[in-house]
Amino acid sequence: MPYSREPCGPVLSGDILAEGEVAGFAFHPSPFPDASNDLLLLRKDQDCAAPPNRPVPRSAADALELASAPVLRLAQKHVRKAAAIDEALPRRMTALLRSPGRPWTAVLDELVNAIDGAQHEVWLVGGATRDTISGDGEVGDMDLAGTAPAGHFSQIARCARTRLGMESREKVSPDSLVCSAEVRAGGDRLYEYRALNMNGWPFPVSCSDIAQDAECRDLTINSIYYDPRRADVLDPVGGLADLTDVPRRLLSRRRPAEAEQQAVVILRAIKFLLRWEGSHDLDLTSMSAWVSTVPGNWAERLTAAAWRELCELRAEYVVDASPELQLRLAGRLGPAAVDLVRALLGDAS
Repeated sequence: MPYSREPCGPVLSGDILAEGEVAGFAFHPSPFPDASNDLLLLRKDQDCAAPPNRPVPRSAADALELASAPVLRLAQKHVRKAAAIDEALPRRMTALLRSPGRPWTAVLDELVNAIDGAQHEVWLVGGATRDTISGDGEVGDMDLAGTAPAGHFSQIARCARTRLGMESREKVSPDSLVCSAEVRAGGDRLYEYRALNMNGWPFPVSCSDIAQDAECRDLTINSIYYDPRRADVLDPVGGLADLTDVPRRLLSRRRPAEAEQQAVVILRAIKFLLRWEGSHDLDLTSMSAWVSTVPGNWAERLTAAAWRELCELRAEYVVDASPELQLRLAGRLGPAAVDLVRALLGDAS
């Protein structure tokens, strides 16, 4: 199944239109989002405080020039057949996608086929690829990334679930453009999807570039993508080697300047230190070098809303560990990590 593009397919970032080069896509919130809620962004819009009210063309038929398909924008060394990494990996991924009793099993095949039918691309990311490749525990959630902007994805996914007769509830987070669906209100989450991410804008933006998305992710080990149709593994930032080498490397390509995002990356790192404590040799050189540059003084740098979000993340990531263990592992990262855990422990007491 070759990677290619047809003019009748969707507009992607990098396409040249009469108005200019496509940079990406924004989203106008709606209770029942569809493709009409997606907004087209051009390179010249990057200094805008809010996305222009510019609809996305129905297809790329009028483009003056088509950009390459997203995977073809990657260097060849970053695209590998899953069987070349581990001959059993395609079978393990198929077993994951079709595991009886998992929330996503009933919908994922239909959803992937529907996205393919719309000439968009979709990949498994995060724990689905990381833990299946490494064999570290059971995958609990299904995270997806793709080229369909939030509104168009919601429309595709809603139609797919309707064809299956599924009663479900969906939402799109306007702050992150994450699309999620539950079996019913308060029920099991079927999946979580985010169109390929792009930094550098004053509002949430998606794009069609896998390398840009990988640079937005918290850790390199979470920047490995699996194509369920072609059984390809995409590894834009070397996360596969970081995951499989001995010692395993825990590092982030992101170097956020915002205090809240710095704290989130640190908490994510502590989460994996807890998970792998005693079972893997870990190289923390790069991560601790970055943490050493983080100012700390969290109480002065974080808003009350940010504290609430961080407390929720701590409850999700590390609350089952004793305070002593949390502080000891934070110490492996550096003083700013220790100060953050102390502050969160004090806030929770």
